[in-house]
This record gives sequence, C-alpha cells and structure tokens, in this order.
Amino acid sequence: MHNLTDEEWKAKKLSVATWEANVAELPQQKIIKEVLARNANATFGPNCYIAPDCNFFTDSARLGRNVRIASQVTLRGNITMGNDVSVNPLTNIIGNVKIGNAVRIASSVQIFGFNHGFERVDKFIKDQPITSKGIDIGEGTWIGAGVSIVDGVSVGANSVVAAGAVVTKSFPDFSIIGGTPARLIRSRIKAGDLKLEVTNIAKKSSQLDYCIDLPRTGLLDENKRVINGWIASVYEVTGLFKVVDNVKTKILDFHERPDVKNYLSAENPTLAQRASIIGFTVNDVQVGMALHLSTTRSEMTLVRFCNPPILNSSYS
Repeated sequence: MHNLTDEEWKAKKLSVATWEANVAELPQQKIIKEVLARNANATFGPNCYIAPDCNFFTDSARLGRNVRIASQVTLRGNITMGNDVSVNPLTNIIGNVKIGNAVRIASSVQIFGFNHGFERVDKFIKDQPITSKGIDIGEGTWIGAGVSIVDGVSVGANSVVAAGAVVTKSFPDFSIIGGTPARLIRSRIKAGDLKLEVTNIAKKSSQLDYCIDLPRTGLLDENKRVINGWIASVYEVTGLFKVVDNVKTKILDFHERPDVKNYLSAENPTLAQRASIIGFTVNDVQVGMALHLSTTRSEMTLVRFCNPPILNSSYS
C-alpha cells in the first residue's frame, strides 16, 4: 500500500471499515448505485455504502437504509436486506437470501441459497438442475467469521452463530449455535427475562393516543426490568396502574415528553393541540403484571407481561 495517495488510502480503509463511511461525502457512491440499479436490478435505502470493489451481480437486490457492503463481498441471485445490515470483507451471499434488520455478518462467511442437483447418476452434476429453497436470517442476528450456511436454512432472530460453524438446519430465535454441523449450544433467553405481550392497543384518534417503548427484541432483560411510555389524552387521566394478582399499584413516576409533542404535531395535530401528554416509567416489571390506564372516559389494558417460550429440544 506504499504507492497509494492519502486519498486512495482513506478510500480503501472505508471499503473495509464501512461503519466509518459518511455516504453524503462520497459522490462516487451515487455513481455506483446508479450502475447497480441499471445492471443488477438493485434498489437502496438512504445512507447505504457499497464498496467499489464489491462483486455485485444480483438478479434483484432490495437493500434497506444504512446497509454497509464491504470490500470483495460477492452478491448474486435474489437478495433482500433490511435496515442497518453490515456485511464484512470476503463474504459470499448467493441465491435466494433474505436478511432481516440489524444483522451483522463477519468476514469470510459463505451463505449459499441454492444447490446443484445430483440425483441422476447418468449425468454430470453440472448438467443437473439447480434448486433453491432459500435462506432466511432473522433480525438482530450476529454471524461470526468463517460461517457457512446452506440452502433451506432459517436462522432465528437475535441469534449468535459462532465462528466457523456449518449451519445445515434451522434454529429458533435467540439461539447460540456452533460446531460442524452446527448445534444449539444454548438459548440467549435467561430464566429471568420477560417476553412482552401487548394487548388492547387502542386505535389512534383525536381523543387518545399512547405508546409503550417496547424493547426491539420483544424481551426485557432480567437485569433491566424497566419500560417507558407516554399517554396523550383529551380526557383527564385518573390513574395508571401496575396490576399483579388483581392488586393495583398506582404508578407515580411521571415526566415530560417534549419529543412526543413534536411527533404528534406531525402525526395527529388535532390531538397535539388538545391533549395533555404524560411520560411515565414502570420499574420492577414482573411475570403476570399488566399495565392499566384509567381516564374519565374509559379503562383499558395496555400491556401484559409473560414468560418467554421454551426452545424446542429438537433443535439441539
């Protein structure tokens, strides 16, 4: 690399350390995406970075916002990626592959969503049909360096695939898997974690709106059993309660939410003008707890908390 100019060195670094790329300052990115839109049937959400030496030869590609494709990655076939996906150098993603939001794919990963037919012994394998069941990688999953994933596999959301694993079968959400062939090492879900079940969600109206700030994974960690939320109501809020075993405990931790005022001004301006907005925090969320809201107009259950599911032992 001794013969590179400073600008060439910086550009080469960004193709590996893609998280450092400020796409707005890289005019070449617009040119790259225009070429790929014409030739690789590709669409891109905002703030995507595609390394100039990426091998991007898809039949179709649909990439969400803030996707980062690093140096010498190969993409072929029909590929869909959600938002905030990163693919590190020397990875191959080929075939029919769907990748969820916030997935991290390390270097030298092999994801092959197709197979060569080999049933006929009277023909060379090269002369037999190619098949594709597809691969589905759930959101929030981390795939370690050197992993191989074969056609027909689904990797559940929020899972961890250990470096060097060969994944030949499907695994559920929150799995930690590794080995050759890959097996379930354990679930990421701890005994004290809570799965959130949202019930009785009111339709937005000009009188009442509310939101519970749920974890994106749908689980509360055992070490942080806290949720926040807000209520915007034209009617007077007479109480917000935690309910456990039919015993109500009034929530007193209220605070202002100026961000909600801005949100409602855009989404529901009538309510923003007429309503009082209350932010709240619920501590010590427990199994079996429900959250109830009372106003001078109505009463409803907002959220109920239950245990996470038990992983099926057949995945072991």
